[in-house]
Amino acid sequence: MLTEIANNPNLHLGGKLSSLRRVEACAAPMGQPTKTTLEQLGVGRVTRVWGLTELGLITGHDMMTYSTSESVGELHANFEGKVTDPNESTRIVERGAIGDIWIRSTSRSTGYYKNSEANIEVSGADGWFYTGDVGFVDEEGMWYIVDRKKDLIKANGNHVAPTELEAILLRHPDIVDVGIVGVAV
Repeated sequence: MLTEIANNPNLHLGGKLSSLRRVEACAAPMGQPTKTTLEQLGVGRVTRVWGLTELGLITGHDMMTYSTSESVGELHANFEGKVTDPNESTRIVERGAIGDIWIRSTSRSTGYYKNSEANIEVSGADGWFYTGDVGFVDEEGMWYIVDRKKDLIKANGNHVAPTELEAILLRHPDIVDVGIVGVAV
């Protein structure tokens, strides 16, 4: 929806969004071009945050400072997070390395209704919840969501995040929106 607003031709003919003091994007990753365009159209602050239905809002940015970062912010109080090796869920990767994201919190849902298989799939040892997201944490403790693990495309033995390719393509001024999907060859 934010991409559609940012690309609305009426707004580029003099329309302004200055009545919007703050926009927090959650759900699908928002590309930097969309964020930049919204800010140019007058939105005061555009930030990315991250949450899950099962856990609520997990990350955010300091309200007193403005982040130009592409991160989804820091973990909120009451949340712990770790990033693990995609091939070995017990091995935590170093900061900056991309891996599977796990979250632990006392504010987590009790499980999926009548779906024990899904409950087993997301439950780790000691109360850790497997989010299904792939990302990393930088040296300052800021979290970055790269993609959903199930959306990764396997190409030449490597996992490729469609959102990373989409972000590169969206930098081109003639491209309004893009969607990448894997095709078996």
